[in-house]
Amino acid sequence: KDYFSDSWALKGALDEVAVYDRALTAGEIQQRYLGDASTGPVEGARSFSFYSIDNVNNPEVISSTAIFVDDTAPVTSYHLGDPYFVSGEGISYISPVTEVTFSATDPLAAEVASGVDRIEVSIDDGAYVNYAAALKFAEGRHTIKYRAIDKVWNTEPEKTLEVRSDNTAPAITISSPAAGETFIATRNRITIGFSVVDNLDPAP
Repeated sequence: KDYFSDSWALKGALDEVAVYDRALTAGEIQQRYLGDASTGPVEGARSFSFYSIDNVNNPEVISSTAIFVDDTAPVTSYHLGDPYFVSGEGISYISPVTEVTFSATDPLAAEVASGVDRIEVSIDDGAYVNYAAALKFAEGRHTIKYRAIDKVWNTEPEKTLEVRSDNTAPAITISSPAAGETFIATRNRITIGFSVVDNLDPAP
């Protein structure tokens, strides 16, 4: 199958019949069949037949062809492997061994889909590169921008994933009873005061 995007601007004249008594100029073909590149063709499968006749009425054998116009971008999703945690504020926490993976599909539109060509990722404001394998991140905060491109260059709008990679255990500090303080065993309850801090999460 031959797939085209809307940048290959073919008008809806595919479904009409036209007879010419001469060869069309390049400008006439552009105006009648290619049209305005800003509008493009209607998405879906299109077919047309064509032939020519010379000055003594010898007809050419009729030829036919079909094109498939794809004007819909693919859609990408991400998956966080274990271990990971999403806070109530929607912050994604991972560890340096957590695998971050991406997958994409090219949805059918008017029964046409050219298929996913590639997924691209940009890490921490770096240049976009082709995604090829699961990603892992050293400790710290990271921003991943990602998008998919299909086989006729329809490009998905950029998406963003932010993760915090944590490789440091939390620390507990006892505030009460104070160090060295003596307690006498009674029936009264002893209250222990403590606090917990983590380098990436202020309230682990």
